[in-house]
Amino acid sequence: MTTIPLKIQTRADLSAAIRQSRDLSGADFRAANLSGARLTGLQLIDADFRGANLSKALIIGCDLTRADFSGATLHGALLLGLNLEQTNCQQTDFTEAKINAVNWQGGNLQGANFSRAVLRRSNVAGANFANAITTGARYFSINWPRAQTPPDPLPTPLAPPLRWPAMLAVLIALLLFWYIWRRRALRPITLVA
Repeated sequence: MTTIPLKIQTRADLSAAIRQSRDLSGADFRAANLSGARLTGLQLIDADFRGANLSKALIIGCDLTRADFSGATLHGALLLGLNLEQTNCQQTDFTEAKINAVNWQGGNLQGANFSRAVLRRSNVAGANFANAITTGARYFSINWPRAQTPPDPLPTPLAPPLRWPAMLAVLIALLLFWYIWRRRALRPITLVA
């Protein structure tokens, strides 16, 4: 594992660091303003994001094992396909974030704010959500009992995604079949002599 002795404070610093290497493990992002940043496919193992502003950030396919996000702001961020195993997210603000396919296994999310966030298909085994704020949050396909300490109260479950276009096509086909069958059934029968 390569340790980058970088202190990254802005999106420009981040862009320059990514040009050097996709492995930014151990990088220092403390109190950085990375609002609206795009982090995709990066190695950020043991990275320090304490107090960083990642509002509206797009974070996809990154390995953030043991990263520290305590006190960071990810308001309205999109988190997709991340490994956040054993991360420290104490007091992290995930308000209105969209979180999908994230591995939180063994993570510390005590006091994290998930207000109005949407969480989907994520692994929470062994994660600690004690005192997490879940006002208006919704979730789909998360096994909360596997968490060391699930949030209390739990977010509201989302209904599974509707397959309405397929259902509408089937309904139209059935109505068309019924209409054709009905027209044939009502046709007068003529006998040929």
